[in-house]
Amino acid sequence: GDVTDFDLGRTFDVILAPYRVFQALDSDAAVAGMLACIRRHLAPGGSCILTISCRCTNPTPCVRAG
Repeated sequence: GDVTDFDLGRTFDVILAPYRVFQALDSDAAVAGMLACIRRHLAPGGSCILTISCRCTNPTPCVRAG
C-alpha cells in the first residue's frame, strides 16, 4: 500500500505510524499526502502517534523548511 494516498472509508480514534514510516517519505508532496490521509481518517478529538527520529550529528539539515 501507499501511505500517501488511501481511503479506508472510516475514521479512527487513534492512528499509529511506527517504525520511521515518516522518514521513508522522499518528498514534501509525499509527507503532505500522508498527513492528509491521517487527517481524513482521524476521528474528532482523536490522536496520531508518529515515530520520528533524526540521527544527524547536526540536526539542522533534518528539519524541513516551511
